[in-house]
Amino acid sequence: MTAEAGEFLTKLTPEEITALKAAGRPKSWERGAVVMSEGDTSDWVLLLLDGRVKVSSHTSGGTEVVLAVRGPGGLLGDMSAIDGSARSATVTALEPVSGVVIHDFPGFLATHGRVAVVLLRMVTGPAARLRQEAGGVRRLRHHGQGGHAPGGAGRTVRRADQHGAAGGAPALAG
Repeated sequence: MTAEAGEFLTKLTPEEITALKAAGRPKSWERGAVVMSEGDTSDWVLLLLDGRVKVSSHTSGGTEVVLAVRGPGGLLGDMSAIDGSARSATVTALEPVSGVVIHDFPGFLATHGRVAVVLLRMVTGPAARLRQEAGGVRRLRHHGQGGHAPGGAGRTVRRADQHGAAGGAPALAG
C-alpha cells in the first residue's frame, strides 16, 4: 500500500502508522458496496489501505453529488466517531477496497497526541469544508432547491441538478 499524496497516513510517522493499524481489525468491501451510510451513527473509523471510494450525498431530487474520491491512506468517518454525530455522507467502494476498522478512535487519539494534532490540522482545512458542503446538501433537502446553504453547497447542488445524468448517475461536485 502506498498512501496517496495529501492523505492522512502521509502525515504520520512509521511508528504511528503501525500503532494505528494495530488498534483495529482488517476489513474488505467489494466494488459497489456501501462502506458507510449518511445519517448513521457509529463509533468506528476506516483507515483505507487499498482501493478507492467515493464520498457522496443526494439532493432532494435524488441526484447524487460526489463530494470527494478518496484513496489509500485516507481516514474516513473520523468526525462521527469523535463527536457522535450522524455520518455526513455515504462512502461507496469504487473498486475492491480494504482497510482497517478502528473502534474507540477517541481512545487511540488520547494516547497518541501527535496523531490527534495531525487530524485536527486536517479537519480545520479541507475536511471541514467537505463536511460543510455535505451539510449544505442536507439543508437544501429540507428547505427546497432555492434554500440558502453555506459555501458552495448551493451551487454544487444546482449544478448537479442541471448537469447530472438521469437515474442517479454521479455528477462531480465543483
